[in-house]
Amino acid sequence: MSTVRGRVEIYYNNSWGTVCDDNFDTQDAKVVCRMLGWENSSPIVHESAYYGQGKDPVLLDDLACTGQEKVLWDCKNPGWYKQNCGHGEDVGVDCSPSSTDIKYAFHAETTSSYTISGIHANQTLTFPNIVYNEGGSYSSSGGYFSCVTPGTYVFHLGLKPSGSVPLKAYILHENTNQKLAVVDTSDGNGSTRFASNVAIVKLTAGQRVIVQVDSTQANGARLDNEMCYFSGFLLHPN
Repeated sequence: MSTVRGRVEIYYNNSWGTVCDDNFDTQDAKVVCRMLGWENSSPIVHESAYYGQGKDPVLLDDLACTGQEKVLWDCKNPGWYKQNCGHGEDVGVDCSPSSTDIKYAFHAETTSSYTISGIHANQTLTFPNIVYNEGGSYSSSGGYFSCVTPGTYVFHLGLKPSGSVPLKAYILHENTNQKLAVVDTSDGNGSTRFASNVAIVKLTAGQRVIVQVDSTQANGARLDNEMCYFSGFLLHPN
């Protein structure tokens, strides 16, 4: 759902998939959080599809991490797709970053009460529900992140439109008009899916990063759930 909390999903063999909660503990969760950039987190494990049930295959089960692995699939496990779980057992994790971790800058999302509707081509998406905004760098009225501290930043965009109209949008460097990453929610069969992407970029003071809708976007897409978010944090200052 975000770079801090949500259902655990892994991209493997050209598709996303979930992880079963069987024997999943805080050592396994530490590896998940490390993959997201939270090295010193104090994670909380949520069982029984706490963050909702996935639709893609269950990829891993019965993990036995030491907590020191860099990626989840390096942990001891029976192997890819070797599991006896349904999606009612999809595991979720809250990373709860510590004060010594990478400082995040902002996280903004949509909800059933804070929606984005009437989406059209070339629109700048403004995510109305600001969960946190360290330094006040994200403007929910203008839909942009404005760099205060020069450095290397990581941005994460996730989208899952409601209804049948897919949405394609970019993480865009507004000053250079460079498309840093694309998120396309079309499933190729006339419907929508959850899609996300990450961009890493060096910024100087005053430069802006936005989310811009593709120029060929059809009308009718709507964002009204917590799976639609834009977040970013300072990886390291210059």
